[in-house]
Amino acid sequence: MKGFVTPDASPQTSPQATLQALTSRVTALLRTHLTLAPHQFDEDFVESGLLDSAGFMELFCVLEQTFGIVIDADDLDLANFRTLPAMVGFIRRKLNGTAHGAAGTAGATGTAR
Repeated sequence: MKGFVTPDASPQTSPQATLQALTSRVTALLRTHLTLAPHQFDEDFVESGLLDSAGFMELFCVLEQTFGIVIDADDLDLANFRTLPAMVGFIRRKLNGTAHGAAGTAGATGTAR
């Protein structure tokens, strides 16, 4: 996607740049797959009714496919998906292996899919 990778990008990208890139990717997914408008990104997706159960199922599938993560039953806390910043934080933790239920987390059980 346009704007996510720059020619001079290095593996040692700053955490702020990484957070901005991740936020941009998530907003693009919300626009494309769930047809949310940019003005809706500041809303609580649950309280506003922007995402219903079918919307969440689609969101989970898209996030898993896009970011190569597995969203386990332990991850299905609405706090992880209620707002854009919460969702980005959750994905970031999953990518770092520190989200609840993430493979490689101390005390995690089960096998990775």
